Amino acid sequence: PTYGCGLIGPLPGITSDGEVEPETQRLIDGIKSSSTLSLVTYSNWNLAPQTVNNKTEWLSADFLFMPEQWGVAPVQEDLVRPAGQAGFPDSSGAPSPAT
Repeated sequence: PTYGCGLIGPLPGITSDGEVEPETQRLIDGIKSSSTLSLVTYSNWNLAPQTVNNKTEWLSADFLFMPEQWGVAPVQEDLVRPAGQAGFPDSSGAPSPAT
């Protein structure tokens, strides 16, 4: 597959339940066209969307979350999310509509 363009960091216009404001949806739709999966890739150098500095990384069903773990320490097995499944828990335990 071609993953296309991706995003990183908190995005404006997406709510905790994955609803997207029209302007943000227009951006997402444009980026999705760069992927053979018709999804926007998203990563944050962690194993799930998270909250940093009181800004939460909310995602919609239009996203494919790409976990990345940096450093020399082994990944904690209990924090690894199943691949290819929507509704996986974000870092706070809430379900994410992303895949």
